[in-house]
Amino acid sequence: MSNLKTKICTGPLCKGKVHPITNFYKNPQTKDGYHPYCKDCIRNYRQQPGIKELYNNTNKKWYYKNTSRQPMKDSKNSPIYLGIYVAENVLSKVFKNVEKMPNNNPGFDFICNKGYKIDVKSSVLLKGGKRDKNLGWSFAINKNKIADYFLLIGFDNREDLNPLKLWLIPGNILNEQKGKHITNIEKVLLKWKQYELNNELEKVIICCNKFKDN
Repeated sequence: MSNLKTKICTGPLCKGKVHPITNFYKNPQTKDGYHPYCKDCIRNYRQQPGIKELYNNTNKKWYYKNTSRQPMKDSKNSPIYLGIYVAENVLSKVFKNVEKMPNNNPGFDFICNKGYKIDVKSSVLLKGGKRDKNLGWSFAINKNKIADYFLLIGFDNREDLNPLKLWLIPGNILNEQKGKHITNIEKVLLKWKQYELNNELEKVIICCNKFKDN
């Protein structure tokens, strides 16, 4: 076991500077048991163009290979699966003249031919209480001030993924909110009825069934 108290860093920032041994990550493959670069030099290296992406992808591949976790796109228990790999794929087939943005695009997922930015949010029907009443759908808005519209899709549950509700809500109504919960009771649903896309919902159901079959 190493009794080192200090160590010389050979990293690009320090170039021979001495640090306390606590400033180094352990590395059993080296002679002294510590990485030759200090923590700051390692962090700086990982932020370099191209290195950050390579490091993140390598870490993800190792993580998914050596643990029981799955990538979010493959896990039906993940909101990402609902949002990106169900809702967006379905809705991109329903709405014409809509350009899909890359995954994780900040602020919005689609842009229509009129230039409106549309952010897609999805939720399953939350249940709870003594009588297991249907409570409604919760959508994470995260005070998104970029989107012009929010397209909210409400599913029945994670297993079946049957779309029950579809709303297109102007951004100025939701932009300032961290989240929006729409309770599944008639009084509340009437409030949001003006934003419902009933005709499109039927198309979404058909597309969703085909998507699941494939």
